[in-house]
Amino acid sequence: MRVIGVDPGIAKLGYAILEEKDGETLLIGGGIIRTEKLKTEERLFKIYSELSKVIDDYKPYEMAIEDFVGRNIKDALKIGEARGIVLLLAKEKGIKVFEYSPTKVKRDISGYGRTDKEGMKRAIKFIMSAPDMGDDMADAVAISLCHLSERKLYGEGDRGDS
Repeated sequence: MRVIGVDPGIAKLGYAILEEKDGETLLIGGGIIRTEKLKTEERLFKIYSELSKVIDDYKPYEMAIEDFVGRNIKDALKIGEARGIVLLLAKEKGIKVFEYSPTKVKRDISGYGRTDKEGMKRAIKFIMSAPDMGDDMADAVAISLCHLSERKLYGEGDRGDS
């Protein structure tokens, strides 16, 4: 099973490709799509084209993406635009999408729904062999791990609270 996890953002979008093989979870790719200092339409196009290439290269079967809970309307709108591009791309490529709240991801991976970024990175290293990584990529890895865990519990159909 190969899954791409996406931590949506307009200035930095993190992604991670995980594969389960012979009972082991492997990080086979990942990175950050940076769009700082670009106009909005250029940012969205860069996210679309670069993530499209990643999907074409790795051919994930499913996508796990974080739901966004905005603190202010301006951020919520901008991140919503990036999420829209990612969801459109998944539909275009025929990839099944599963959405998870930040609290659920944190709870499933670290055991505590309000853990901080460093706690999440430690939990990821405990679960699997992974290199040091920045916050956005770590979030994408955690989202992927959360999804793979949900798949084990619930299969492809109905899942628990997401």
